[in-house]
Amino acid sequence: MLSSSQIVQFANESAERAKRRNLKPYLVRDINFEKIPPFPFPDLGSYIPEGWQLINYFTCDSTGWGYESEPALTVNGLIKKLQEFKKDTSTTWGVGIIESGEFQVVVGFFKPDSRDFTHTGSLVESELRVVGGIRD
Repeated sequence: MLSSSQIVQFANESAERAKRRNLKPYLVRDINFEKIPPFPFPDLGSYIPEGWQLINYFTCDSTGWGYESEPALTVNGLIKKLQEFKKDTSTTWGVGIIESGEFQVVVGFFKPDSRDFTHTGSLVESELRVVGGIRD
């Protein structure tokens, strides 16, 4: 079993890799539910990409052996959550892994920064500062 400090260390290492690779949340609208598992989501760790806000997260069994009676969502439970988010066409929802352990992952749900009038999550911080009224 991983200690909480190991999980935090892994999340920070994942964040460094995600930032270097310029990873973004996987768009919920692009998910093919027939091909889960495995999860197609990027491992973002503690990294929140520019233009995105972390809104919510869920702990999910990553083995496929979890039971509905357990606190962590099963893969089917996560798919149901993803389908709910996919129905919300007013927001471009993104998803990424923000923590991972031996048997579970924490899946984060992201939406474009509230200052992003394009609703895509593609505006970078300097553009968002202008939109938000903060100029360098």
